[in-house]
Amino acid sequence: MREIFERIFDRFLTHGKSADNWFEDFVQTYVSDILTSNAFVNREQYFYKGFIVEDEQGRSYIPKITISDRSITSSDGQGYYIAYLFCSDFSGFYISFNQGWSFYRDQGQGNYLEMIQKISTAWQGILYSPLADFTHSIDLKSDDPLAKELELGHICGKFYQRENIPADDQLVNDLRNLLGVYRELKGRLNDTDVQSFHDQLIGKRLYESDSSFHDRRDLEYQLSIYESLDNFETETYPKFPYQDDLFHTEVRNPRMAKQVLQRNNFKCEIDPNHFTFISNITGKNYVEAHHLIPTHIQSQFVHQLDIPSNIISLCPNCHRAIHHSATFHKKKLLEKLFNRRKAELRKAGLDIHIDQLYNLYGVI
Repeated sequence: MREIFERIFDRFLTHGKSADNWFEDFVQTYVSDILTSNAFVNREQYFYKGFIVEDEQGRSYIPKITISDRSITSSDGQGYYIAYLFCSDFSGFYISFNQGWSFYRDQGQGNYLEMIQKISTAWQGILYSPLADFTHSIDLKSDDPLAKELELGHICGKFYQRENIPADDQLVNDLRNLLGVYRELKGRLNDTDVQSFHDQLIGKRLYESDSSFHDRRDLEYQLSIYESLDNFETETYPKFPYQDDLFHTEVRNPRMAKQVLQRNNFKCEIDPNHFTFISNITGKNYVEAHHLIPTHIQSQFVHQLDIPSNIISLCPNCHRAIHHSATFHKKKLLEKLFNRRKAELRKAGLDIHIDQLYNLYGVI
């Protein structure tokens, strides 16, 4: 893959903008073949385009390669896509998970640049996929309005310097990680029209911060667990998780979690001596439920994730530490919990390596 970008830099630095026809053909033939074989990008699901984004005066231009999911993106102007964007000064390039914006611009819907920014910010808060290795802003070294739109439409990505392009394995890994983010976003759309979903994001102010959104939903989940504790019964596991209407995210079954809390006698699985306070519902130590393998990646597993084998009983402090502590501490907690549950997980058909788990939590 590194050769792709070296050849593009060489061509444009030698021939300038006149390399545009070569670039389009190069992407459709050579680049698409390399990405399909090296990064296992399915051509039946994704399509490629290569073209130049140019300002009206022709003063600067940005070569752009897009990888788009056919089911949600008809063009780079509408929908979502992964792009390789070259800085106008050719100092480097970005891999960018980006969005189409032409609908809002063409329809003259208010300040469409502000809309682009809000949608990007919304997804940065909603997506669960590990984004710690990616940046949320880009600088294409251009004052052109089209470049500004690309910068605002950027959701997450990474910069590569021309003089220090990574080895193939790193480039492939970064692309596959962004494809994972792409798949999660597609799952959250859940066949909803992209424009309609954008209207929800903007009109209903769903672009609240990551911590406030997820903490609120987790609080609702924890409360529902305790509300179900007085009605204990043997559970049968649903074949598939059910989803809410607004965010198309998995709704966790509180009855699964209550089995785990009761089985552990309402003690923290990091340290059973972690005492919090006495719950007025159970009369026992207050603990919370946590899914070791996050349920938002259910689509990557054949077997159900919302089962007792994958649910951990934690005191509130350890629960927050799993999400928000420093990397070294988070890694230590994850390793302990993984070792406690790996046999149960494997028995339930949930075969995951510790390094994969670290990656899900943004632990590099």
